Amino acid sequence: MGDDVGAGEDAQPAVAAAVPAGAGNSSAEGIRLPRLVVFDLDNCCWSPEMYQLNSGAPFAYNPADNTCACAGRGRRGGGELVHLLGDVAEIWGCLRNRAGLPLSAYCHTSAGGPFGGAVFDPEQTKICIASCCDEPDWARDLLGKFRVVHLEPKAGGGHRKAFGETMAEAVAFTQITYGNKTEHHRAIQRASGGVDFRDMVFFDDRHGHVRDVAGLGVTAVCTPHGGVTWRSFLEALRQFQRQ
Repeated sequence: MGDDVGAGEDAQPAVAAAVPAGAGNSSAEGIRLPRLVVFDLDNCCWSPEMYQLNSGAPFAYNPADNTCACAGRGRRGGGELVHLLGDVAEIWGCLRNRAGLPLSAYCHTSAGGPFGGAVFDPEQTKICIASCCDEPDWARDLLGKFRVVHLEPKAGGGHRKAFGETMAEAVAFTQITYGNKTEHHRAIQRASGGVDFRDMVFFDDRHGHVRDVAGLGVTAVCTPHGGVTWRSFLEALRQFQRQ
């Protein structure tokens, strides 16, 4: 996983240089893209929420369907399944974009609309986590097992979907700790070398968190049901253009 900048940790990741405020990031299509895309975890990236589980880590990963099963050593047995929500695995793959393809190659929602030609560069746009879930160790275990969906070349042309790197490997900066989400974002900003809040996008299932973080200048989108989908991701990009 990327740099874990949880509260109470003294270590800070090395950064080469501070990022100019509002520096932005543009694709070849002239679409302004965020530098940091920040995700909540419980009920935003996956379900059930950690507090709803009777048992937890270590989770058993099923590569057939990209799910994780509880180990069964918890309070009342195990076997419960944790699954990714919405289009999270595909959206993370689009952000990581190992194939260098436009968003339209990943997105099944009207081919991404005006953002279909946008090409995410993983060196310019980083995935981050801001979570205050009840079981941080369980969350880290899941991040180390769930896979991101990548596109790989297919014989005869085109591309096929394949499970690639773990979510932990895809993340640049991580905040999994109790606390206010504004403090999570401030910690992520410090760890990133000073990326401006206006160059960030945030997804969370709770309106209060979204309202608080939006107050910093972050483009914050609420996903109360079904996690982060292509629809909510494209809406975030639309709002981001107005920042």
